[in-house]
Amino acid sequence: TLLAELALDGLVEPLWVPCPRVYGMRALARTRRSFVAQRTAVANRLRAMAAVALAMPIRGSVWSAANMQLLSTAPWPTEPARYAGESLIAQMAFCSQQISYLNDRIAEIFAASRQAQLIASIPGASKVLAVTIASEIGDIRRFESAGHLRSFAGLAPRVHESAGRRRGGGTVKHGNRHLKWALVQVVHQITRYKRSEEPLAERFWRYFGQVAGAGGMVRAKVRMASWLCQLVYALLRDDRYYQKR
Repeated sequence: TLLAELALDGLVEPLWVPCPRVYGMRALARTRRSFVAQRTAVANRLRAMAAVALAMPIRGSVWSAANMQLLSTAPWPTEPARYAGESLIAQMAFCSQQISYLNDRIAEIFAASRQAQLIASIPGASKVLAVTIASEIGDIRRFESAGHLRSFAGLAPRVHESAGRRRGGGTVKHGNRHLKWALVQVVHQITRYKRSEEPLAERFWRYFGQVAGAGGMVRAKVRMASWLCQLVYALLRDDRYYQKR
């Protein structure tokens, strides 16, 4: 009661709490991401085992139907290796099954989410990434500006100040890591477009040309993801789809 009275008097800022629908969307997207991470870890272990125990390099995705069939019938040299291989194959099949199930559920959520559909109009933003971004943002009205959204995502520039001198130093360490990951993934997909066909791709490669040294690609992607916060904020605020300019 005291906190409510202070908030009404303007002495305490109200805290935004996601509604059950937004909370459920977050849980769905984050659960899918955890299964993807598990499958990748299992795939790396299985790839290493196949290279050492079977002297058989695996090409392409380990969880593809062809590779799964190849590993299932592979002549493992010892029983312990066979037991480990069969266990890893079963884990990978389970993760792939859950990811497929969650993809279908996310597609259903996407069809009913206006915010996700607006975000998906951005080139490179798949249904999964759009739902992830929409669920992590929630109500766009709780952000006063694109800068606030950028800070929430952990993509705001970090500034060091000493003896009256200021210099930049990457991005802030705090922020919503799920939102930051999704925005960087959208940028990764944008890089697949031709510069002459998509203005966002042209913008990214222009950023890439401005950074030099090791890690330039990563810094360019983070910088582009920071700019995407401004685009996403404008689309959700104005309730409009992305258009090339």
